[in-house]
Amino acid sequence: MLCHDATLIDLEDFLTLRGANVDQVADFASRHGVLVGHVEKSPGHYGEHVYEPLHLWHQAVERATALRTAAAKLRASDLLSDDERVPVLRAAWPDVEESREALLMYASRTLDDDRSQLAWAVSTWLESARAGLALIWPTGANAPTVAIGGAMPWGCLQAITVQVALACSRAESAARSCDGCGAPHAPRRQPKPGQRSFCQKCREAGVPVKLAHRDRRARQRSNGAEKP
Repeated sequence: MLCHDATLIDLEDFLTLRGANVDQVADFASRHGVLVGHVEKSPGHYGEHVYEPLHLWHQAVERATALRTAAAKLRASDLLSDDERVPVLRAAWPDVEESREALLMYASRTLDDDRSQLAWAVSTWLESARAGLALIWPTGANAPTVAIGGAMPWGCLQAITVQVALACSRAESAARSCDGCGAPHAPRRQPKPGQRSFCQKCREAGVPVKLAHRDRRARQRSNGAEKP
């Protein structure tokens, strides 16, 4: 199973996999897909048996946690400590295999530099995960959808990196699909479970009211209470 819908993955759910065992990771993967798509597989076609090292999941969780934590501190105009700075630098410069001390030579230890390194780290992760957007129009569908990673996504890491980017830019927001038009948007407040979420364009068009009326008529029909 592959995943390219960021709205289906709760970042908090992913972050609970810190130090998770194989069974816990397998449960998450069964719901959201493997971490990346181009992994060893045997036998036969993709999806029958997938091999993905557990440490890759742990590394992704550690990186997501470190970047989100660093972003929250930097939004409050607080400098990072070296312990907080190192994982940001490793994410920003993934091809540089150097020691902690060598990595810190890339940092000037200023607020502007910490923020720039954080932004570069998240952008680099998004790029390496191929988390670009694509417009997909499924066969038989009346409307297209916006997909992360295109028609053939690599895995759930694409959606996770998008969630991390949104969390870094606005801690209170999370990626969701508008229940009116289906477009991705970041609500100002996290909707309660089962509550709809709408983009600004649909709100201005009165879509929430229209859907509420439709739901009420549907309930009346199901209860046999709708008047002819």
